[in-house]
Amino acid sequence: MLRIKGRDAGAVADDPDCLESLSVNFRGGVYLIGVEDLKELPVVKNNRAILIDTPVVQRLLSTTHAAGAFSPLPLWYWLYSSDRPPDMYSAQRSEYDTRFHARGAVEES
Repeated sequence: MLRIKGRDAGAVADDPDCLESLSVNFRGGVYLIGVEDLKELPVVKNNRAILIDTPVVQRLLSTTHAAGAFSPLPLWYWLYSSDRPPDMYSAQRSEYDTRFHARGAVEES
């Protein structure tokens, strides 16, 4: 489990069984940042990406949230979900075997 330390982390941050910790100051969601605000931003380039400095991103997210152009992701689902993620491999393997097994094949002995 991942421990989240932030404004909206709730009881998850207090769970002693958490293996990792991540600090966030902004709630996950959709931030609608205007085109004008994204022009001529100071960036840092490396061999993999073009990065916007952390203080600039924090400013953009704060102003977007204050302007009401933010839609939060829901948090209620973690109350009903289990700690273990679903086993997608077994479900996919079962479906694959069902679809592609040899129909009517005679086994040789």
